[in-house]
Amino acid sequence: MGGGDLGRKVVANGAAGADRFGDRHRIHVTHYWRVRHLSEVGTNWCVTLDEVTTVESSGLAADCYSAKCPTRQVLDHIAGKWTVLVVDALMEQGVMRYTDLSRRIGGVSQKMLTQTLRSLESDGFLTRTVHPTIPPRVEYELTELGRSLAEPISALRHWAELHINEIEQARASAAEH
Repeated sequence: MGGGDLGRKVVANGAAGADRFGDRHRIHVTHYWRVRHLSEVGTNWCVTLDEVTTVESSGLAADCYSAKCPTRQVLDHIAGKWTVLVVDALMEQGVMRYTDLSRRIGGVSQKMLTQTLRSLESDGFLTRTVHPTIPPRVEYELTELGRSLAEPISALRHWAELHINEIEQARASAAEH
């Protein structure tokens, strides 16, 4: 159930005027799929499906809109500004020490950086390696899962940097009214 399967299009033949939702047009699958878009093209139906991950602890489909789904908590973690900056910094630099991260991410407090790193470690996005030296040397590195998060996070950072002037203009305009 990889992310590469999102938005897969499936074309199913159907006769014009036929009962399009009858048994002969049903598709049986072993995975959960969510219909994103359905359109009729001539006598064919074009269906865009999103593959849906099943949450192993509950057996239910992952759904960030559901208050009970654990994906909501993960989304809360990865959407935080400090998480975005930590993941992006680690993607750019590779292995980093705590002090290097602190210097790279201007304005982050020691408490927030520590909380963010612990959260990312507990969710499996990074590894924390303690080297037995005096004083101990601690290094952080993205895991494979963390690197998979880096692309959308980097895109979000780039988008914010690209559109900052438009956003500031909108804020100034809203403040005038």
